[in-house]
Formats: sequence, C-alpha cells, structure tokens
Amino acid sequence: MNHNISVSGGSEKIKYFTSMGYLSETGLWKSGDLNYKKYNLRMSVTGKISDNLEAQINFGGVMDPKNEPMMGVGNALFSTGLQNPATPIYANNNPQYLYAAVSGEHPIGLTNANVGGYTKTRNQNMQGTFQLNYKVPFLNGLSAKFLFGFDKQDNFQRQWRQKFLMYTYDKVTDAYTNSVTFNAPSNLYESFSTQLRTTVLGQVNYEKTFLEKHNIKAAFIFEERHDINDNFNAKKEFTINIDQFAAGIAANQTVGASYPSENDNQNVIGRLNYDFVSKYLFEFGFNYSGSSKFPEGKRWGFFPYSSVGWRISEENFFKSLAPIITNLKLRGSYGIMGDDAASSFQYISGYNYPSGNYVFGTSLIPGLGFRALPNMNITWFTVASKNIAIDLSVKNNLIYGQLDLFQRDRSGLLATRLLTIPGTVGAALSQENLNEDRRKGFEALLGHSNTISDFRYDISANVTYTRGMPTKVERAPDANSYLNWRNNPVNRWDNISWGYRYIGQFQTVEEALNSPIQDGKGNATYRPGDLKYEDVNKDGIIDNLDVVPIGRGVTRDMNFGLNGRFSYKQFDLNILFQGAFYANYSYNGTLQTPLLLGRNTLNVFLDRWHHADLFDVNSAWIPGKFPSTFTPSTTNTNSSIFWNPDASYLRLKQLEIGYTFKKTLLSKVGVENMRVYVTGFNLLTWTKVTYVDPELDSGNWNSNYPITNIYNFGISLTF
Repeated sequence: MNHNISVSGGSEKIKYFTSMGYLSETGLWKSGDLNYKKYNLRMSVTGKISDNLEAQINFGGVMDPKNEPMMGVGNALFSTGLQNPATPIYANNNPQYLYAAVSGEHPIGLTNANVGGYTKTRNQNMQGTFQLNYKVPFLNGLSAKFLFGFDKQDNFQRQWRQKFLMYTYDKVTDAYTNSVTFNAPSNLYESFSTQLRTTVLGQVNYEKTFLEKHNIKAAFIFEERHDINDNFNAKKEFTINIDQFAAGIAANQTVGASYPSENDNQNVIGRLNYDFVSKYLFEFGFNYSGSSKFPEGKRWGFFPYSSVGWRISEENFFKSLAPIITNLKLRGSYGIMGDDAASSFQYISGYNYPSGNYVFGTSLIPGLGFRALPNMNITWFTVASKNIAIDLSVKNNLIYGQLDLFQRDRSGLLATRLLTIPGTVGAALSQENLNEDRRKGFEALLGHSNTISDFRYDISANVTYTRGMPTKVERAPDANSYLNWRNNPVNRWDNISWGYRYIGQFQTVEEALNSPIQDGKGNATYRPGDLKYEDVNKDGIIDNLDVVPIGRGVTRDMNFGLNGRFSYKQFDLNILFQGAFYANYSYNGTLQTPLLLGRNTLNVFLDRWHHADLFDVNSAWIPGKFPSTFTPSTTNTNSSIFWNPDASYLRLKQLEIGYTFKKTLLSKVGVENMRVYVTGFNLLTWTKVTYVDPELDSGNWNSNYPITNIYNFGISLTF
C-alpha cells in the first residue's frame, strides 16, 4: 500500500511545496509479524527578500520502521525447509504444546514474535538546508549562493529473544515432556547509532554571452563538511519474559560501543564552461580537497577534470550532407577524483584501549595494545576516469542512440606491505597506498519514438557491460609458474569461477574404475551417477592441478533493459524488461547437498540416480539428473559447471496500464487531473536457473527472500 499527497502554491514573492508519503508492506509469514512501513515528508519554501535576494528553506524526513520475528527470513526459510515433513507442528496436535523440532528451530517459534521474539528496526533520516541566492545588481551575470545544510541519521534496533519450550507426548502416560528449549535464557539486545553531517557552502557564479556566440559559465565554490558518528549497545538476560531492560537481571549483562569519530573535509572547487553557438563545447574544473584523516602535508589533493564536445550536426557542411540527422555529437572527458573513505587515521601513533585482558587477583582488567606503526605518507587514493561517447538523433528522435566507452583506473589503494618484522618490534605495519586496479566497459542506448495520429510510442533498449582487473597487488612471489598462473590476479579479469571441468556422470561402476582417479582410492567409492571430471594435465589423477576457469562469477558483467511507453487517447501502457548476461549462479547448501545435516531436502533431488528397488543394492540403476543421495563420494560437490549454471535471465520487471479521464468530465467535480492505473512487478522470468531468483547474488545456503509477484492499483489526483 502506497499513498502520496503533495501541495504547492504561493504568490509572486513566496512559493511553497509540501509532499507526504506512506508505504506499507507485509511479508510472507502468516503471523503478520514481518512488515515494513515508511513515512516521508518534504517541504520547501522560497521567498523573495528583495529584487536581488532570495531565500529558500528545504526540509525532508524519512522514518521506516521494520518488524521481523526472531529469525531473519533467509535463515527461517532455510531452517523450515529442512524440517521433517512428517513431524507434527504440535505435540499430540495440542496447540498449547509445540512439538520438539530438530535443533529446536520450530517454524512457529521462528516466525511468530509472541512465541520466539522479534527484531524491530527503526531508521530515521532528517535533511535540511537554508539557502540564500543573490544576483549582483551592478554586474550582469554575476550571482552568489550561500548554503547551510544538515543530514542526520539515527538507527535503532531492538532484538528480543524469548525462551520457548517444545514437547514430546507419551500416549501411554498421557504426559507431555519438555525435551527441547530454545532461546534460553530470554535476552534483550538493543543498539543505537547516530550520524550527523553539517555542510557550509559558498558559491560565486558568472554567466555571460559575448557577441551572441560565445557562452561562458564559471563557478568558484568553497565547501566544508563535518561528520560526527556515535553508537551504543547493551544486552541483558531475563528470568521472566518481560521485554524491558528494567526487568532484566544483572548477571551476564553487557554494555558496548565503538569509539565515536569526527571527520572534516574542505573543498575548493572551480568550474569553467565555454561553448561557441552550442557547437563546440568545453569544460574544465578542479577540486582541491582536504581531509582530516591524513597527516599534515598529505591532507590536500588536487583533482582536475575536463571535457570537450563537438556537435557535428551544427556544421553547415554536415547539414547539407545529412539533413535527416537532428543531432550528432562527439564528446570525451578525463578526470581525476580522490577518495579518503578507506582510511582511518593510520598516521597516529599511540595505543589501542581496550586490547586484550589481564587477570589481577580475581579481577579481569582490560589492557593496552600497541597500534600499527604510523604511516606519515598515507594519503588519498585516486580514480582516473576516461570517457568517449557519441550521441545521435534522427528526425527529432524518430531514431536516437548513445554509445559511451569508459575506463576507470584506481591507484593508491590501501594494502599492507609484505615484510617480516622481528617480534621484538611489538607492532604491525600500517596500510600504505600500494595497489591499483582498472575497470572498463561501455554503455549503449538505442531507441525509436513516433506519433501516428492519437497513437504515441517510445521504445528503447539499453545495455551496460563492464569488467575489471587488478593491475598491481602487493603479494608474495609464487614458488613456481603454475602457482603464479593459479593465484596471481594481476592483469587478469576478475569475476571468474574456478573449478573442475564437468564432463558427465559415471554410467557404470566399471567406467568409474577405468577413469582417472578422483577419490584417492582407485575410484572405489564411486557409483553410477557420480560426477565425472576432466583430467586436464593428463596425469591420471583428478586433483587441484586440474582446477581451471569454468565460467563467470556471480556478478553480472552485462545488464540490459527494454523499455516501452505507449499511449492512445486516454489510455497508456508502460512496460519494462530487464536482464543480465555473463554471470554464473553458485548453488550451495540445500541446493547442492540433499538431506543436508541429515534432514529434509528439496523435491528437485527426486530426479536422481537410484536403484530400481531402493531396498536391493543389486537392482538396476535408474538414471537421473543428480547423483544418488546415498553415494559416499566427497567430490560430487566440487566446484564445477554442474553447480554453477549460466545465470543469464530476462524478466518482465514491470507492466503498467493506465487511463486518464478527460478534463471536461473532471472540471464538473473540481478535479484538474485524474488517472487510474494497475501495475504488476516481477511478472515473468526466463532463465536456466531454478528454485532461486537469478537477480540476486548467491547467498549463504541459497536462502534469499523468494521472488514475489506484486500488483498495485492506484489513483492519481490533481486538484
């Protein structure tokens, strides 16, 4: 459920805008204890103080409480899926007594807050700015701006783990026995963190056109940011289930926090734009940045950038050669950015406290620990970005397109130098600006739009492809060329899966016995249906020396989309397809190992190699997709393409149908505009991956939240 309302208006001197929103979603548990809400508010007031001075106040706030039962969705799905389907929910079908589930992870206890407890998360974010805009009256084109802003984020989480009992039932004695207890003792954990950023900005702008052809824009900016972070957490145990700290006991109580932090950044920014009749375009700028995270002499970095553009379609010779081309533009850019996010005052010497514990008598006393050796040369790591592109429009976007080629080189990435330090030094090395990497790729867009009488449409397709590699890594030299090939990532594309080359499944015991040794026991442990791998180096043994690249990693290197917008009179249709190529999904946990932990399994493993008579080991083998669930083989779960299928997919992500009522009808009831619509999300997916959402990365035990179809009905009103 999603509601939004906005109000705007004002006069010549004062204008205002306010919008409010409310979102409510429920999860898949029948208990209703998995839910999410979001409240947001935005306000803006602009007033003219004089003919040349304008003031603006903006405020925004978001609050999004989230409620969950005791266990997260992924873990709860994993645990519930492993429960024996023949196990009853209640002992003797009596709702007052939960049956003793395996490991105590009873589905009702995991998904009902009033049984096993809950996790409540509340995030609050407030942002505000006060801004003054001034037009200098004595110099046309000169203006100035002053801004003060703040961004405050508070994060609170409360985890209540309530003890609950599970029972078995004895029919003979008609007695219930508490055989399993979970969450013992009951406990409450709360954590709170807060972050505040304040920003002060002063800016001078100049904009002028000379001789009706030369356009200049310039800006000079000074910005200062101040960040403050703090946090706190506490935990108590309980003898009575009252989820308040005041009801807890003193035994085993804990209070914790990490040290608060403060950071300052200052930026001196310059920017100059020039264009000649919008045909030749040029921009140059710089950011002279300072960070308090670095030592004196290393705090400031100079990061310039520039870009050029040429609208060939504005040249007279081109207009005569290709009059149907409305816009053809070549552009390129190069820039250097600095990043201090990975650093943490590693130039400061001193001690860490607390660090380790010491026993004095019967007391445990926190001790001091040495910090790493200070690095007085630590500084920004830099990002050099290059881009060349072309923009095209034929007959006012009848056909349009865009192609961008880009490359990003990072240098000075932090790493610890590999040196042997005598133990007598008593300290470790701090990080240094040592490593480098590169990422490159392209973005492309091709579209077509047209209007035929009352029918209007716009169809576009986009694709992004990117890959990266380390170009310098601080690492120890390898002992031989094979280990260097196997382990050295330098100048090698990332996002690669390594494993064994899967070449089929053993059809008979004799085939296994006459194949290269995989188990170190002459293949005596293999049965028909076990996975068979290629002996890459032809030494008759399948081992680590046969591990090779078998596919991409779980990151999608290529993403694409297809968007269509159609309208006919009052009807409109919007459709979005999205997908990805060049990725492999990594099956693990319950999607790789049947009867995991000796528990239940997915029905996909019914399609497995098995005996015709499950109680006769001499009966014929019936082929299936998966190996036998009773095989003693330990190599069936080795990394191979069998467990790392192609994760390419195409999804109908969104489909929306709407109708806008005619204004002649609405004016009679005082409504300016009214549109009704129906929207569906995640409607269809085409992929080779089964049982999981290919859009999500491979999670631990493949226990991601399942894909859901969402349908919305909405009304948009303007008065």
